[in-house]
Amino acid sequence: MHDPNWYWRNFNLDKDLNYLAQVDGMTSALSTNLMPTVSHGAKFIFYHGWADQALNPLRTIMYYDDVVERFGKQHTDSFMRVFMVPGMQHCTGGTVATDRADYIGALEQWLDTGVAPTRIDAPHVQGGVTTRTRPLCAYPLVARFTGAQGASIDDAANFSCVADQ
Repeated sequence: MHDPNWYWRNFNLDKDLNYLAQVDGMTSALSTNLMPTVSHGAKFIFYHGWADQALNPLRTIMYYDDVVERFGKQHTDSFMRVFMVPGMQHCTGGTVATDRADYIGALEQWLDTGVAPTRIDAPHVQGGVTTRTRPLCAYPLVARFTGAQGASIDDAANFSCVADQ
């Protein structure tokens, strides 16, 4: 793992799989024991694309649910937010994904004001031009069109974050 000359084609199932089991705590994110960090005031914003072809987005939802089970919804909401991004592939991209959200700005504002984000408006940019904006809603909320008849579906202002039905 710490060998800069390691080459993936030399992976030895018998030897390397045992090593991965030894370092599992460093290579997986299954533990919900976040208190050592949360007790120091840490906040977490997770985001995941619903169209992620590399990592199952439902695993992020399952992790969030595990954290809620451990700490309860109210306590979890005090330090963690999950934003699921429709159409976004692995970390970024997608033909219509609004994948340019300012997560760092949202995190900084949360730390500065103590108010957790429930919504982050995010653009889809194509050829340097913003073609649409949509709200990313803190899970389990979802974006629902609430604009007037004829209002643009490409404008985040015409959506509200609501409980899924």
